[in-house]
Amino acid sequence: MYLHEVEGVGQVPVTPSSSPTAVLDQFDFDRSALKPSHLPEIDRVAKLVVSSQSSSDPISVVSLIGHTDRVGPAPYNRALGLRRAHAVQAQLKKRIDDLKPGLGSRIKLAADTRGEDEPRPGSPARSRRVEIFNLRSVVPPPPSTTTRDVKIVVKSYIAPIIGRTGATVCSRLDPTSALKLSALAAGTDKAFSENPLTDAKDKKYRLFTTRTFHVVCSGGKIVSVSSAPLDTDTGPECIPSSSLCLHPPPMTVISSSLTRTSPSSFSFFWMAKGRPPRMAEPGFQLVCPRTSWFIWHSISGTLDCGSPSVRVTTRLTGSHFPSHRAFLDGAIVSTIPQGPFSNLWVPKPGDITMVA
Repeated sequence: MYLHEVEGVGQVPVTPSSSPTAVLDQFDFDRSALKPSHLPEIDRVAKLVVSSQSSSDPISVVSLIGHTDRVGPAPYNRALGLRRAHAVQAQLKKRIDDLKPGLGSRIKLAADTRGEDEPRPGSPARSRRVEIFNLRSVVPPPPSTTTRDVKIVVKSYIAPIIGRTGATVCSRLDPTSALKLSALAAGTDKAFSENPLTDAKDKKYRLFTTRTFHVVCSGGKIVSVSSAPLDTDTGPECIPSSSLCLHPPPMTVISSSLTRTSPSSFSFFWMAKGRPPRMAEPGFQLVCPRTSWFIWHSISGTLDCGSPSVRVTTRLTGSHFPSHRAFLDGAIVSTIPQGPFSNLWVPKPGDITMVA
């Protein structure tokens, strides 16, 4: 069962029979215009619809499903299949009205597309087609609607360095730079030993971002996706054996998007960065001057209603220090371990203010 666009009435649910009443194939490549060979079949269907009106079971819905070959992107082919269905829809309505004026507006002509998903064997021209299904007066109920709230959390955190200090460019010229780097790494290990195992907003991280999506599915398609704004947070930097804590400035959201990519899927993305408290920066500069003040993380993925339940995929990226972890509905789905401590002095290509 599928939701079909219906001329004059929006969308109605229809269930095609097992085999089509007519198949109009051999559409020209990347074209939706009807060919002369299509017209006799459209006339035949129009006469069938008109003659059924005097029977005990008149045809009230005609389903037209457009198809393409497999050349070109799938989203484009879905749109092309729909244009072909609309072309047949317009001609069929005209022929029904020619045979019985006014009837074309009372028959529900439902246009839909399968794009390249259901090719026919043999010549690709056989796949470039519109299938016509006649349906009787009983229209089944619409497909059930399902909803799901999808919560995604990303945390950047400092795991124990334990000697993985690396070396900055300054160590080549200044023998004391390596000692300063080791001392700062040891102090960092005393202040932090983070390993977040839940998605709680508990300040036990350096960076925190989260977004919850409300997904509504029906008939294998996404009806809607809504979301609260991206929420961000930072963790304090507390001096060991002291009640003194330094609080970093708020995070900066670099980019955030939510975009429909097909009738059944949306893509999402966000990227955010944060820097340590300004009072902590002189310690980094003492080891070796740097411009890469900001650590960052980003996450992208898809929300898809094509399967019985909402399917979610994610891809996590982030600066090479510290560690990063993503959670989906409270469960860990990916972790990026941090590299050497010296990565904090390596700038990101294209933006020297960010850690690579």
